[in-house]
Amino acid sequence: MTTTITDRTVYVIDPDEAVGEALAAFLDIYGFAVRLYAGVEDFVDANSLDELAGGCLLIDIDRSIQTVLTFLHRIGNRQPGFPVFLMTSLGSTEAGGALRDAPINGIIKKPFIHGVLIEQLSHLFPVEMPA
Repeated sequence: MTTTITDRTVYVIDPDEAVGEALAAFLDIYGFAVRLYAGVEDFVDANSLDELAGGCLLIDIDRSIQTVLTFLHRIGNRQPGFPVFLMTSLGSTEAGGALRDAPINGIIKKPFIHGVLIEQLSHLFPVEMPA
């Protein structure tokens, strides 16, 4: 069963500013609001984990997998079921073991085909097709 979330905000956590900006521009085409953060700490500083009402997280884990794992368990405890997708260029064995018990909705391999990202998000949000 698919749960539709009405707040179409995608919180992108990626230390690579160019990647974040490219994702924001791409997601904007599909009607998503995007908020960019350079790291987990920046996201936590700007948002109360207890007050997240909708949207989802899209987090790059390549540079700080341990920090992200700690954060995932924090958000999982405070916002059970809050949608989280991870982006990684790490091999499945490198990331897979560490992420086995993490509360996530999916892992998107980088470089990714944009259609894969939109497909993942469409399980949560009604997706607006660009004109």
